[in-house]
Amino acid sequence: FQAFSAQAEAQLRTCVVNKDTTLEDELRQDIEDLSKKATKLETELGNEKKLVEKLRGEKLELHEKVLHLEEIYRDLDISAKKTERAKNDAIQELSEKFDGLRDSIEAERQAFSLQIKKYEDE
Repeated sequence: FQAFSAQAEAQLRTCVVNKDTTLEDELRQDIEDLSKKATKLETELGNEKKLVEKLRGEKLELHEKVLHLEEIYRDLDISAKKTERAKNDAIQELSEKFDGLRDSIEAERQAFSLQIKKYEDE
């Protein structure tokens, strides 16, 4: 019985050692897998950080372009307003000249009419 017991105890120890080794191997594999996943995630995070920086740069460039376009728009708006004022001034000037010519023509017509009347009266 003692021999059997000693043999059973030895087998039990072997099983425990084997089981511990198996558990240890499984844990090592899990750690290795997690390490690979962590490395992969760190790489992805690094890539995403680079992408974010690139997008920030592009956003800054676009913002600068928008500011430049707004400046051009303001300049064009000012130019359009100046052109509109110049057009209105030219129209006003032509209108005044036209009124002057009309008045001059009317005065000449009246003078001519008086001369005709004077000539007819003579």
